Amino acid sequence: MKLRILDYLKDVKEYNGVALSAKFQCTCGSNKFEFSHTGKQTKGILSPFIIKKKGQLVLKATCPNCRSSFIVYDSTKDGSNISDKSSSYEFMPFTSKSLPNNLSVVIKYNYFPEKFKTGEFYSNEFENCFIYIIDENGKEGKALIEE
Repeated sequence: MKLRILDYLKDVKEYNGVALSAKFQCTCGSNKFEFSHTGKQTKGILSPFIIKKKGQLVLKATCPNCRSSFIVYDSTKDGSNISDKSSSYEFMPFTSKSLPNNLSVVIKYNYFPEKFKTGEFYSNEFENCFIYIIDENGKEGKALIEE
């Protein structure tokens, strides 16, 4: 299965056929997004800002320019550990006093080599998904999610 969010990734970098890293970019060209989720929000000090709630997490990105949105990660559908838990899409906005509402992020996937690509496309059967916030200096900062 093709990686569902491939159309929203730019600057894709492969690592030894077992990992990839990319930044988000909307089809309108914006690289900043508002995020909402079905999980539990933490303070992000020793853990990611968003973690699973009742064993389930869905993360949605919305472009503040054109208002288009897409599901970034759904723990019931994405990765190799598909869950049979039903997805409830009652989204809560991600907010933080220390961060702006519109965030640039980098997403990283780890794969088993045999699942890395399906044909010319990256697979949606990844082992881990990490999303890190890009700080004002353009550096990778705190984790939004680590799944």
